[in-house]
Amino acid sequence: MFLAFLGLELTSRVFWRVAHGIPLFHTERFVQLLYPQLKRIHFEAPPEAAPEATPDEAPGVPRARSGGESLDVLILGASVLHEEFGPFEEILERRLREQTRRPLNLYNLSTPGHTSRDSLLKYDYAIEHRPVDLVIVYHGINELRANNCPPQVFRDDYSHYAFNRLANAYFEHPGLSYSSFIASAYYVWSRLAWKLGLFESIPRGRPNEEWLEYGGDIRTAACLRNNLELIVDDATARGIPVLLMSYAHYIAEGYTFEKFLGQELDYGTFRLPIELWGSVENVHKGLVTHNGTIADVAKRKDCLFVDQNAEIERNSANFNDVCHLSDAGLEIFVGNLIAAIEHLL
Repeated sequence: MFLAFLGLELTSRVFWRVAHGIPLFHTERFVQLLYPQLKRIHFEAPPEAAPEATPDEAPGVPRARSGGESLDVLILGASVLHEEFGPFEEILERRLREQTRRPLNLYNLSTPGHTSRDSLLKYDYAIEHRPVDLVIVYHGINELRANNCPPQVFRDDYSHYAFNRLANAYFEHPGLSYSSFIASAYYVWSRLAWKLGLFESIPRGRPNEEWLEYGGDIRTAACLRNNLELIVDDATARGIPVLLMSYAHYIAEGYTFEKFLGQELDYGTFRLPIELWGSVENVHKGLVTHNGTIADVAKRKDCLFVDQNAEIERNSANFNDVCHLSDAGLEIFVGNLIAAIEHLL
C-alpha cells in the first residue's frame, strides 16, 4: 500500500509539473491551479537583467534588484485592472517610472470575475512569499453577483460558488496540499460533486433569472468589509500601507439591455452589460452600498483612499460599460492613484 501510494504521489507531482508548472517539491503551490496569477509571485529575474526597464518591456514583470531599494507593489482586483480590459498595468508602470528612480516590481494579481474573497486568499499567499512596499485593492461589482440567491444558499465566504468552495478548502486546510495526490483527489472529487449536483452552487456568470429578486439584499457589504479589513489589518501589522479606492461606475441614462446590445447608450466600446451582475436597480444599489463600505473601512483603518467614483467623469470618453474604463479613463484612474501614493515614491 505504501509503494502504491508513493507511485500515485510521484505520478501526481509529475503530472502537475508538466501540465501546470507546479514544482515537484513545493506542493503548497497547488493553489496556483486555482489562482494561476500567483505564479508571478515566484518569478525571479536573471541576475544579469538590467535594473531599468525600456518602454517596450512587458509591464508587471519583476526586474532584478540592484543598487537602490526596489518599489514592490501588490495589486489586487478584478477585470478593470486586468490587461484583457485595458492597459492599466502599462499606464501605472509608466507613471510610476516617471515619479521614482527605484527599480519597480508590479505584482498584479487582478483577475476577471474575482471578488474580494479571492483577493484575500491571494493576498495571504503572496505576502508570505514576497515582501512588498504597498498593497492596492480595487473591488466593488463582482461581489454583487453573489447576492442573487435565497438566504439559505448564501454563504459569507462565497462558498455558494463551486469555485470558492474549492479554493476555501485549500487555504483553510493547508494539510490538503502536503500530498499532491491527496490535493488532486480532493480537486477531482469536488469538481465531480459539483457536476453531479451534490451541493448547490450559483453561476459565476449571468445570475439565475428566478433568483434576481434576492439581489436587492446587499449581504455582500458585510463580506466585503470583512475581507478588506483582514487584508488591511495584516498589512498594517507588517508596516505595509494599503490603498483602497471607491468603485467607479456609470449607468448610462435610459439604460436597458436591448439598448446596450444595440449600442445606443453613452458608452465607449460596450464591453459587458449590467445584467451579468444582476438587475440594474440592484446593481446600482449595491455599488452605492459597497462604496460606502469601502470608504468607511478606509476611514476606520486610516488607509490611503481615493474616491475614484467621484473623480472620474461619467461619459463615453471614460467608460466602456458600467465599470470598465477606456484608455482615457484609465489614465485618469492611475493619475488619481499616483497622487495618493506620491509621498511613498
